[in-house]
Amino acid sequence: MKKIIVIGNGGHARVVVDTLLQLNRDIIGFTDIQDGPNIFNLCYLGDDQRILDYSPDEVELANGIGSARGLNKRRQIFDSFTSKGYKFTQVIHPTAVIGAHVRMGDGVQILANATVQTFGKIGNNSLLNTSAIVEHDCKIGDHCHLAPRSVVCGNVQIGDTTFIGAGAIILPDLSLGNDVIIGAGSVVTKDIIAGSKGYGVPFRSVDLKQNRSI
Repeated sequence: MKKIIVIGNGGHARVVVDTLLQLNRDIIGFTDIQDGPNIFNLCYLGDDQRILDYSPDEVELANGIGSARGLNKRRQIFDSFTSKGYKFTQVIHPTAVIGAHVRMGDGVQILANATVQTFGKIGNNSLLNTSAIVEHDCKIGDHCHLAPRSVVCGNVQIGDTTFIGAGAIILPDLSLGNDVIIGAGSVVTKDIIAGSKGYGVPFRSVDLKQNRSI
């Protein structure tokens, strides 16, 4: 099994490192813009370009960039290094529940107590945070983030680079487009078109520039 380099040193990176250590993975160190406190005493390798000192044949990468820096940043990191031949390892916490016939792409992260039920599909570089639930027959696109305790009910289709906030609920048989942002605690009761951003019970799209409901 290849050794791992973790990209980032913030809060999400620490969760990723903690999970990898529970999985007994061998971590070479981490990259970031600058060195900083690291509670796991990992080696600081330098900025992300230092990854190029290692062959894709000898290392795998773990994406430690969280949503505080935006889903596009996670996507850029993933796309940049996969285009150079590097592979992002899956990070599946020992307490995660993965049903039968689930398909997961490269770099998928399923954190503590999260669940993906049978015949689900999780796209490349997507993150299911602590206690997130994806029910049966759902398809989650690439580069998505399901925040802690979010619930995606059965047979939901979610596009790429979509964020589901903490505690939000997506009701069954719905479709969400690409680049959607669902605020924390929202309940989505109808299909959501690409690029929509909003919150509420029920969910309402919001024009962020005008700060008004649509």
